[in-house]
Amino acid sequence: MWPRFPAVIMSNLKKLILVALVAMACMIFAISSKKVNPLYPKESQVFTDVCKDSMTAKDIQTRLDHGVPVIYFITPTYTRREQVAELTRLSQALLHVKNLVWIIAEDSKSCSSVVGDILNRHTDRIPHVHLISPMPEMYKSEYYKPRGVSSRNAGIKWILDNEKKLPAGILYLGDDDNTYDLRMFEEIRRTKKVSMLPVGFVGPQGLSGPIVRDHKVIGFSDSWFESRKFPVDMAGFAVTTELLKRHHPKMAYKAGHEEDLFLKSLNVSFEDIEPLAKDCTEVLVWHTQTIKEKAPKVRVEVGPGTNLDALIRDMSDKGLLTESTSGKRLPVCMKRDGCKTR
Repeated sequence: MWPRFPAVIMSNLKKLILVALVAMACMIFAISSKKVNPLYPKESQVFTDVCKDSMTAKDIQTRLDHGVPVIYFITPTYTRREQVAELTRLSQALLHVKNLVWIIAEDSKSCSSVVGDILNRHTDRIPHVHLISPMPEMYKSEYYKPRGVSSRNAGIKWILDNEKKLPAGILYLGDDDNTYDLRMFEEIRRTKKVSMLPVGFVGPQGLSGPIVRDHKVIGFSDSWFESRKFPVDMAGFAVTTELLKRHHPKMAYKAGHEEDLFLKSLNVSFEDIEPLAKDCTEVLVWHTQTIKEKAPKVRVEVGPGTNLDALIRDMSDKGLLTESTSGKRLPVCMKRDGCKTR
């Protein structure tokens, strides 16, 4: 026999069930009616421009050795405190790489003089392209934002737009916060169609990359598979510009799936993949993301005539700190016998 509850309890129970059902219906409606952004926006929703300090394809062509495969190195970047340090570190590495075109694309509506200064510093040794392509507004509200997609697409578009003026080569998508072994560049230069290599420090397991047997890729090791055919890191593959010309691909705006969907759009199969780095037994690139911190506010309380005013102004221009009367006093020591830390 079921217990018999007082009428008051039964009435309240019915109300609770009704409220729960209404809440569930509202949740289902909200989920089903939520706008899903497209993987590929319309051309009218994407803005891309070439900065004035950018070299032209004609200028770049005269600087290249057509007997050596060219590396088109696309770097997405955005304004932040660590940007100058990371682009400086990367530029110092690229100085040692022959026959490389550095394509920097900013997630910005205007060209940054800071990025331009870094590029122009190495004009005589690194042929470069400076682009801007901000993330379309519709994707900025997404919880997992597809960062860098607009910048990479801008770089790929520039290559395709200038294909008749440039020699064929290798496309590599190199983020500004990664660390690169110089041997990696010579490895990817061997790419015939699409090549892959392991990447260090990706996810909790510490690496991501292909599984190779008898010189053939048979699978992948990664900490996040999510039904991806090619669960690889952005730094873990390279493709030829001939493959780009054949398919005219665009990277999809889907966080976590950019690499997989890009390789699928190139009609790549497992049999096409060329394992590099001694059959993927060595790590030659590391996904070393910098810990993000807010730029500190400081104030200078030293009399005129020192270097500090100019130094702080330069650092402020580069976004490394902010000079403010309400900021923390910049600690200084003007005593020759030393000072105590306050």
